Amino acid sequence: MKVSNIIFAGIAGTTAMTIFSYGVSKHKQKNFKEPELLGEMVHNAVPESKTPQTQAAGWAAHYAVGVLFAAGYSVILNNTPIKPTFINGAILGGISGLPAVASWDTGFTIHPDPPKTNLKKYYAHLLLAHMVFGAFAFLCFNKKIK
Repeated sequence: MKVSNIIFAGIAGTTAMTIFSYGVSKHKQKNFKEPELLGEMVHNAVPESKTPQTQAAGWAAHYAVGVLFAAGYSVILNNTPIKPTFINGAILGGISGLPAVASWDTGFTIHPDPPKTNLKKYYAHLLLAHMVFGAFAFLCFNKKIK
């Protein structure tokens, strides 16, 4: 699979996931916005940093990890009989949400001043958000980028 397809799938999946997270955050009146939480973690770890830069770092990290997840999905698609369908993407997204939750939990645990959020609800949300990510990333693997 071409690198451009992996980047496209990662960006599209991350964008869909982010839109989902912003919608859930607004509906639940909770901050489940991954890029903002990442930016807050950077800011809290380096208090002399400026918020615009730390928020930009949060967004960059969020999209970079999305492309890495898409690269992992590409390996799976290239080496298994799994087809890039919406349902298969949602299933793999849910499965890959487990290491994502573990990573976030580690980050919140070792961070000197983590953002305040209801972790149990956030982790449940993350599993659903990764299902959205996987579904949209898989749909994009069907698109050929020249």
